[in-house]
Amino acid sequence: CDTVYFYSKGKIKKLFTRSFIDSIRLSQDGRFLAVAYYTGASPTIKHCAAIYDIQNDRWISVPGTNYVNPAIITDGLYYYFVAQNYEGQRYSVCVKRLDVNGGKVKIPEEDFVKKYFAEEEVPQSFTDLGNGRLAFILKAGMKYSICLSDIELSEIKEYRPGIEGIKLRDLAAGPDCILFSWASKESLPRPGYLNLSDENFYFAQENLSGGVYTPVEFQGHLYYT
Repeated sequence: CDTVYFYSKGKIKKLFTRSFIDSIRLSQDGRFLAVAYYTGASPTIKHCAAIYDIQNDRWISVPGTNYVNPAIITDGLYYYFVAQNYEGQRYSVCVKRLDVNGGKVKIPEEDFVKKYFAEEEVPQSFTDLGNGRLAFILKAGMKYSICLSDIELSEIKEYRPGIEGIKLRDLAAGPDCILFSWASKESLPRPGYLNLSDENFYFAQENLSGGVYTPVEFQGHLYYT
């Protein structure tokens, strides 16, 4: 089993214990956790998702399966569940709008929107940029790029790094930038960021012991695992 804790105002609180957790992602306001987990054993393993309401200590089931890298995106009025979905040998971005009525939260079976990608394209690592905007990594064969989009997935802008042969992972929103971890065949994972003002990529050029994963910025400092 995996145990998840929440740190706030100098205190650590145990939230829950759950088996086979694959990933967790906190909403910007700290209310919801998007949780990916799997059930069963190979070859019948199923990738599932649920949302944990920290405010009300309650689980909300997400209908369906084959969800990976789920996140919660908000536009200031609604919350949205966003995840990679796989069916028919194609990947898609699946968006569901949460029905929040006080302490009651429901997720409809129907999708708010769903966008399919080409066969070799894999969307992943979704992160909230605020105001109904999100960013994600798009892997196309062996090439990686960062995409910015509205919540309707109708306006997607793709940014390609100018370095060949690198892998990107672990997106996080920063002040007017998008942080990520990157690596080449010759390097450990290092931090980097896409500056949203000049639309340029910046890459750390030195290895740090053990590598840099899940980088985030807080009060001018870089934190990573």
